[in-house]
Amino acid sequence: ALERAAKEEKHVLVDFYTTWCGWCKVMDRQTYGDSEVATYLTEQFALAKVNGESAAKLTWQGKSISERDFAREVGVKGYPSTFFMKPNADLLGGVPGFIKAPDMLIYSKYVHTKYYEKGKLQQFADSLRNLGS
Repeated sequence: ALERAAKEEKHVLVDFYTTWCGWCKVMDRQTYGDSEVATYLTEQFALAKVNGESAAKLTWQGKSISERDFAREVGVKGYPSTFFMKPNADLLGGVPGFIKAPDMLIYSKYVHTKYYEKGKLQQFADSLRNLGS
C-alpha cells in the first residue's frame, strides 16, 4: 500500500484489526462493505489491513517491523482503529473504534482533499453538512 501511495500520490488508510475483534468484523461488513464507502476508498486511497497482533513483517519508513510493533509505533490503543497517512507514509492520525459509514466518508474526504492543511475536521464536517453531502 505504501509503494502504491507513493507511486500514485494517494493517501493511505490503514485498518488495524485483530482476529478476535467483534467490532472489527462489524466494521468490515457495515462500513467497508457499504458501496459508497468502498468505491470512494478504493478510488482515492491506498488501502492496508494490519493485524495488530501479527508477527508478520512489513516495511515502514525504511524499517522492517512486525505488524504488532507497527500498531504500537503509530499509537493503536484498541481495535478496530483506522489511521491515515500522507502519500510519503507520514502519519496524519487515527480514529479509534467502530466508524459508521457516513462518518468514514467524512474522515476520508477530509484527508483526501487535504483539508487538514487548512482547517479542523469539525469545520470540514460542518461544511459538508451545510452542502447536504
